Amino acid sequence: MLRFQPMNSSTYQEQLEQQLVVAARGLVAAPEEDREKAREYIRMICDQLNAVHPLELGETTKCVVRWLHAHGFETTEGDVAEAGKAYVLLVVARDEAVDEADRVRGLLIEHGLEVVPYGREQSATSVIQTYDPGDGSAIIEVLGVDDARLFFGQVKPTRDAPAQEVP
Repeated sequence: MLRFQPMNSSTYQEQLEQQLVVAARGLVAAPEEDREKAREYIRMICDQLNAVHPLELGETTKCVVRWLHAHGFETTEGDVAEAGKAYVLLVVARDEAVDEADRVRGLLIEHGLEVVPYGREQSATSVIQTYDPGDGSAIIEVLGVDDARLFFGQVKPTRDAPAQEVP
């Protein structure tokens, strides 16, 4: 006899996060005329994720946070700073901090964003990594990226995103 096993919310959340990763890749690869449909699908996935597992984060970074979480990052915060620049903070292990900063930078570039060194351009996307020896915490700060920039049109992803080398 077959029994229906209800899916627990964490499993459903993981499935939605994986759908978000696939949908984001699809957005990057989509021809211009199909991007709005891809964006709508991403919005739907983010809305479902927020219904299953609401976040106490800024409204402008919720999809970015979900996307980073789906890539294995633990987020601690995401919002818009007083200066109007969106940011997301990621908590990482101290011994993995540099590699993880490079990895998140690579994901953003792969998604079609230009990522510049911190401080070079005020409105640009940057990734910096900090370490506090007082408590041993390592944080990656992703600056200048929000849902609109990554997914919903302020920066249009392209299939042929320029290669950017890690300095």
